[in-house]
Amino acid sequence: MNFIRKGPGYLFFRTEKTDNLEKALKDFLNGQALRLTDALERAEEDMTIAFVSEAKEDSDGVDDTESIIMLPTTPLVTMEELINLGIAELINKVELGAGQLVMRIPEDGQEIIKQLKENYNARLVNIIEGIKQGKTGDTILSFTEEPIKTRVSSLQMVKTNLLIEKPVNVIHKELRRDVVRHITHGLEETQWYELKINIYDSGNMYEEQYKRLVTALADLELGFILGESWTKDHAVALLSVIAYQIRLFTILPPKKIKKILIGLEYDQDGERIVDYDLYYNSKKVQWFEVVSQGVRTNRPNMAARCRESLLSELSQEAVEKIQTIEDKIKAKKN
Repeated sequence: MNFIRKGPGYLFFRTEKTDNLEKALKDFLNGQALRLTDALERAEEDMTIAFVSEAKEDSDGVDDTESIIMLPTTPLVTMEELINLGIAELINKVELGAGQLVMRIPEDGQEIIKQLKENYNARLVNIIEGIKQGKTGDTILSFTEEPIKTRVSSLQMVKTNLLIEKPVNVIHKELRRDVVRHITHGLEETQWYELKINIYDSGNMYEEQYKRLVTALADLELGFILGESWTKDHAVALLSVIAYQIRLFTILPPKKIKKILIGLEYDQDGERIVDYDLYYNSKKVQWFEVVSQGVRTNRPNMAARCRESLLSELSQEAVEKIQTIEDKIKAKKN
């Protein structure tokens, strides 16, 4: 489970030849001209968002920018290529903006933001303000509740930003060391959830069902797997079955994990292919416990909605991997 990663870098170019520089960045450095909101949503770690502006003394590099180019390399590599390709002669002045970090927090994690704001004497800003006001030695710390992977899929998922007057490499080192402590301290009950997931497959394809589950858990960064073992699941009174158990340590509440498991229990044809039973505090979490109040549904319909929601959150690579495993399961059954 990843809680902290770097965001893209920001470069501000002042030039008397904006069109020529923009063309060079696109033609020779594989840059893409985008709106700022699109660049912020698409840029990944180790990429650069470049602002190309006319060479004016009062330029802030954002409001009066002529074009915004997303580049597939870090600011350092970008500058190296500009110099080696002879493009640097087009540039009157270049400035490196604030570094950026993205931190994943639990729902209602305002206490975490509050304590970090106090610890670093930081200012609350929106992302545009952070880019405009941040300097070379500053850090923009952005918060989201969604898995961070290599980028955040939508700016709407970024809850808050802090502008910290401290270099990004220093903040990154400190948060990598202390992030779990910050999150634990900020949780309402000051605890994580330790869950048990029992896998039961009447077709005895435990390895395939395990891989489907772990693919989703890893791709969505849902938590840490603390252990695995075979166990007896007392599915019916006086009757026990053998199941494979995974112990999951997570900041997400059991009902959220249950929805994901329900979505994985059925394949794309609506056929139930496995049981993923969830236990919290030795109590089984039932499927109907996650149904919204006042909604009438049955398990297959609920599973279809959960599966659709799950697949929309997974990366394309994870979706394809799960589909390949499901095709293998279906082929074995037939």
